[in-house]
Amino acid sequence: MKTLTTLLLLMLILASPAIGEDDPTTKFLKGIGKLLKAENSGALSGYFPATGKVELRLKGVNPGHFRKGQAKSLLATYFKQIEALDYKLKSVNGLVGKFEMNYRLVADGRKVKGTTHVYLQKEGESWLIVGIVES
Repeated sequence: MKTLTTLLLLMLILASPAIGEDDPTTKFLKGIGKLLKAENSGALSGYFPATGKVELRLKGVNPGHFRKGQAKSLLATYFKQIEALDYKLKSVNGLVGKFEMNYRLVADGRKVKGTTHVYLQKEGESWLIVGIVES
């Protein structure tokens, strides 16, 4: 009987989706990771607040808090400096997604590994990106 119970428990665990996979915030952040990998500053800026500012701290870009248009332009400048190889969502803590990233610097071809945190703010039924911070 113990073996049957263990087998049933194992089947339930294996059949369950990964933790957080069905979470709307996780799904949204995975989509943001695809836009980061595609280096799509236009699509990403569609998630920036229309009023208020977005915090950007990215290598090769002066850090600060910027209005939507300026943040889009700075993000485009950042993407011209890199060739994104991979952005993988590693964790979600509240409204913050932590991505493991790999990219190549266009200037010298050097590969870089790092972490990017994407900070969200809930607005109605959707999210806004209020920060993108690379470390």
